[in-house]
Amino acid sequence: MTLSTHTFAAMTTPCQLTLYGGSATLPQQIEAEVQRLETKYNFHAANSWLNRTINQRRGHQVILDTETRRILQQVRTLSEWSGGVFDITVGTLTVLCSETDTNRYQARRAALQPYMGLAAWSLEDDVLRFADAATQIDLGGVIKEYAVDRAIQLAMADGATAGLANFGGDLRAFGTPPDADCFTIGIEHPHAPATVLFGLTIADQALASSGHHARRKQVAGCDRSHIEATARADLPPWLQSSVIAPDTLTAGVLATALLIEPTLPLPAGCTAVLVDAELKLHPRTESS
Repeated sequence: MTLSTHTFAAMTTPCQLTLYGGSATLPQQIEAEVQRLETKYNFHAANSWLNRTINQRRGHQVILDTETRRILQQVRTLSEWSGGVFDITVGTLTVLCSETDTNRYQARRAALQPYMGLAAWSLEDDVLRFADAATQIDLGGVIKEYAVDRAIQLAMADGATAGLANFGGDLRAFGTPPDADCFTIGIEHPHAPATVLFGLTIADQALASSGHHARRKQVAGCDRSHIEATARADLPPWLQSSVIAPDTLTAGVLATALLIEPTLPLPAGCTAVLVDAELKLHPRTESS
């Protein structure tokens, strides 16, 4: 069985492919697909399809292409599962990025609340509707994970018998490597990213992690997590969450939602490990 590895950078993160079998051009095909998704859905590029078609829309509805409709259908289902904790309308808060005064930031943030949340958008077939023009959507917590799923789909369609796609810690495995019956993944230490805090094994599953330590940002003079909870300005003192799920998009959404609200019940077929402020591990299953 031929083993190939391929690394590239996309979506501001290192991407790595480990593939058993498949054509010689498969890694390049996957890289091109990931770059396409990055270009199409980049919230921070004014001329991306996402911004031109959805966030710079005229009116209150957008007709979606098949790919975007499928993505948003899955996102809507998961957002409803979380009771709105996971919220793509967090993009509405981007207008506050240049705010330097803490009090003004809080006041403006409160004023934007009516334009965010599950009630701010709806999906019916291929029609995406918004209640207000101010609502913006950011798929930054979705598209990298979807790209991992697409990578695995392409690999399997190309004849690869096993493999692992790891895009910045969001990953998915299929099949089994020749010398093992699963893939073992190290979860980084939130205070020392170059070291491993604990390990998890996956077989034909996806794994995603979310943590407040990654990608910090300065807003209104305060050091803040890159994870925004649209319904609240503060976040619980959990450092990190890792979720195993059938697909990477689901794992990524659940990891972010559990970091904000760790008491959410897990859907069937999913498990999680949360890390508290004292670095203690809290395993979760769908029944716990």
